[in-house]
Amino acid sequence: MVHFDTEVINSAGFPQQAIEAVRNFVAPFPGIINDASLAEKVWKEQSFRFTIWNKIYDGNICRKAFSEVLDGYYPKAQDLYAFFVIAHHSKSYAGIPDRLYKYRFGTGISGSDILPFRKYELTLLEKKVCDALSEWASRNAPDTYGEILNIIHDNLLDECIFKWLNNLSASSLAQGFAELVRMWGAENVVSRMAADFWDCYIDLGKKLQRVDCLRHVPQPERKTVTVAVYQGSSNPDGEAARTVSDLCTLWASATDADGNKLFRVILIEDDGHEAMDASPAHEIIREFLPPAGSSAGIRYRERYRAWSRILDQHTVDAVISASRDDPCTFWDMLTVKSHPSKPAFTLFSPSFCADPYSAASAMAGIRYLPLYMLSDGAAVFSEADRKYAEAFSDNVSCINYPVTPAPDTKPESARSSHILLWQGKILQENSPLDVIRMMSLLVQGIPDARLCIIGAGELGIISEMSALIQSLGLSGNVEIADPGADAEKYYSAASVFISTCKSECRQEGIIAAKSHAIPVVSYDFPWLAFIEDGRGVLTAEPGRYDGLAEKAEYLLKNPAVAEKTGSEGRQQLMEICRNSTAGDWKSFFDNALRSGGSIHQNRSSESIVLRFLALYQYEGRRKAEEGFAHQIAELRDQLNALRGANARQEAIIKSPGHSAGSSTLWRPGLIDLLRFRYRRHAVRHKLREMRQEFDSFFKEKSDIWDPGYYGREYPDVAKAWDSLTGHYVKNGWKENRNPSAKCRTDDYLAVNPDCALLRISPLEHYFLCMKEGRPVFWSYEDMREYASEHGMEILRKSAYFDPEFCRKNYEEKHGGVPEDFDPYSWYLEHGASDAVRPCRHFHAHRYSDLFPYIRAYGICPVVHYELLGRYLGL
Repeated sequence: MVHFDTEVINSAGFPQQAIEAVRNFVAPFPGIINDASLAEKVWKEQSFRFTIWNKIYDGNICRKAFSEVLDGYYPKAQDLYAFFVIAHHSKSYAGIPDRLYKYRFGTGISGSDILPFRKYELTLLEKKVCDALSEWASRNAPDTYGEILNIIHDNLLDECIFKWLNNLSASSLAQGFAELVRMWGAENVVSRMAADFWDCYIDLGKKLQRVDCLRHVPQPERKTVTVAVYQGSSNPDGEAARTVSDLCTLWASATDADGNKLFRVILIEDDGHEAMDASPAHEIIREFLPPAGSSAGIRYRERYRAWSRILDQHTVDAVISASRDDPCTFWDMLTVKSHPSKPAFTLFSPSFCADPYSAASAMAGIRYLPLYMLSDGAAVFSEADRKYAEAFSDNVSCINYPVTPAPDTKPESARSSHILLWQGKILQENSPLDVIRMMSLLVQGIPDARLCIIGAGELGIISEMSALIQSLGLSGNVEIADPGADAEKYYSAASVFISTCKSECRQEGIIAAKSHAIPVVSYDFPWLAFIEDGRGVLTAEPGRYDGLAEKAEYLLKNPAVAEKTGSEGRQQLMEICRNSTAGDWKSFFDNALRSGGSIHQNRSSESIVLRFLALYQYEGRRKAEEGFAHQIAELRDQLNALRGANARQEAIIKSPGHSAGSSTLWRPGLIDLLRFRYRRHAVRHKLREMRQEFDSFFKEKSDIWDPGYYGREYPDVAKAWDSLTGHYVKNGWKENRNPSAKCRTDDYLAVNPDCALLRISPLEHYFLCMKEGRPVFWSYEDMREYASEHGMEILRKSAYFDPEFCRKNYEEKHGGVPEDFDPYSWYLEHGASDAVRPCRHFHAHRYSDLFPYIRAYGICPVVHYELLGRYLGL
């Protein structure tokens, strides 16, 4: 076949980027291909594309190919079908630059943003082409095109998903998604969406809110509800995991008045995750999923299949997830809700009311919206959390926190001395240093007060705590107990329990303290059930450890108040245990099963304020990030311009003839930007001539260029551009997008300033350097490692290092030379920081002023010059 070029005419005012993408798509491969699989060249290597109208074919091959095409109605992708079979029978290809066709882009279906539903239905029929190609391959080329057919399948499905997401009107979204799933299958649709939009689930969730096929089918009330609880990927020793364990035990043992079980419990954990402790006597069924951490993006399909197997095997009525802010939770919910059995999907959390507004992520404020708006209910443990969750979901229940063991099994603390207790994970978010600072104030009023700290955690923080104890003179007042110590011994004697967590209070510590009738002094988090009630707790403003000291001193000096406060806290727990927590959970699940996933209707003032606070926080942060990115790009350009100007000025000042008697800074004396302007044209011409070699150089995935990473990290690019390499070379590097997980564009531009001066992408610059045999580095660390390994060899070959001159200059600067002085070894080690000159014509300290990182990373100036400076024309 002969592939000619095409003149692409912009007939609908599309952005230039879109026109360039079309031109790249229809452009011929510049050369001849013989005795190769043309299908592989098209779909695996993307040397050229499958457009059928811009090629000339052998008539006999066409007749043979069309004789093999299955009869059928193929309104979309029919050109792909025909071209695939023609490519199978074709053995040679020639690309020619002649433009023999004019393509008026935008006059057809591509010219409209809104796609009528009937046209979208035709797009979905691309699935028929996938099926027809699979049937053709099984007959004519078995075991040959499996990988290519998978690529075609995913590309066509991606097109259908993209058009549903971007081109259908809001009124057609629900019907369009139902047809998308019916035609392609829920597993394919959800798995491809996860591959394309893993971290972009927020906007996707908004569009799915009114999709009927994802709603739970209402079920009649049942005596026994089959509940599948997903623990999440949290620490098995953490509070959330222990709460799940307590709930599983509670549900599995709960019965009605006639002794019938209320729940059949399935505990779902991540495979390889340390299993939680739950008694087999309660008949808890265990199932496992591929870990959430290794199921992101394109790897989610295996997790989808595991969920489907569990739902098929156990006839689950309701799923409840303890994981609420991980993207994987959203995709799990989509998987469960798209299952044919349509179980209810619910969520629960010990505390989360203020989390969205305290996180730094731009996604934080809205990350709950798609979860709670699409879920069939949410269970929370405090009234404050209930009000917050009701802004997003109609089925919200406030259920008492599981208290185990019952407080009446614990003895009251003797409170016989001034002993304070702090227990929890020693982590930054739990502010353990605050309790030590609190003690420094407390001992001023109660010198014999003693604090016991129980907990394991980060060794660095523990060391910092020990140093703080010593510096404040509290060795006799503060003890950091062994993490394995018997906590009951301390609870039985403590007078006050202290909590200093600023973000999510460790509620199990407060429960243990209240169980022993110990009064609690805590930072104030009124959305937590055991603080919201007010009984058994005295609070201080978060971060004010002086307030904690004041409240603790008040309790220690007033034993009667401490006893009354502790008793009230214990009484609160007793009331919780007397209430039917299992019955509350049964009511919650019954409501979820009856609801049918109705659209959220709560329009109270509180709900409107909370919901739109989250919405506008997300929009505002997203706009702010876009603005910051633009400002950073402008500042980077200004900084590079200033650096260039400073370098030129410094070079001119120190160049020969600028002032009488001044020695040169280096040869030739200054950066000649005009030279770079001329060189820029030569480099671009060279790259055009070597384009085929360049494409081949980066064809395979590597640490430098990883198209899979690029497509996952920037899904907007993957949707708009057929050639990811082409996007990065043209625009991606200018937008500070990274070519792989290990290589950062901004680092490369900082280390290799000639890349920006030549106005070529880091990939092109790297390619040319490799061809020239020039060392090239992606970061300062890479340069330092290379200089450390090869520095001696480079220094010995450099014309800018004179060992005798260096020795004499060292003697002048330091008043003598050691007997074992080796100028090479000494200069490699100290050249970056010492003012000793390596030769008559090289002022190392002035050179280092142009590249401040030389001193910071201890790189020898002469070695740096040989690695980089001379290529800049310095």
